[in-house]
Amino acid sequence: MSALLHEYAASSAARTPDATAVALGEERLTYGRLVSESRRLARVLRAAGVEPGDRVALMVPKSPPAIVGMHAVLEAAAAYVPVDLASPPPRAELVIGSAEPRAVLAAGPAAGLIDALADTLDGIPVVSVDPEWSGGERLAPDFGPSDWTGLADDPLGGETSPEQLGHILFTSGSTGVP
Repeated sequence: MSALLHEYAASSAARTPDATAVALGEERLTYGRLVSESRRLARVLRAAGVEPGDRVALMVPKSPPAIVGMHAVLEAAAAYVPVDLASPPPRAELVIGSAEPRAVLAAGPAAGLIDALADTLDGIPVVSVDPEWSGGERLAPDFGPSDWTGLADDPLGGETSPEQLGHILFTSGSTGVP
């Protein structure tokens, strides 16, 4: 068995590409599609400037695209930082400021929070994982889901290891600063 989450998914995709990897309500994502989309998105992240060891803010509601985003960040040898979309902007600003992400993966439900964090996110590319959301002026050019379709879906290469940071989770901050 592989040591890393995205490698485990790739191994499962090689064995049973049509098996369900993610299910949410009626939405289903097969292992084959999860791996293919996450590898393409990892290439988009690299094009947006994400390097191994960087952090990527994940501003996507709990959904199959969020899982694709997590796997893409790991495939790019970076760490994902979930940002609760229900957070008040000052809390989200603390999380973003502390994590210092190189990029943001976002979906339409994050639009209001992204707008509220415009100064904090200045200069950080926002990559949409939502085909229904164009991202407005905050979306980095050429980084929407329709732009990934022609990208290769083979692995990026041996830059990941079990010693690398995979994600950063922040506490609720109920007793002070998150």
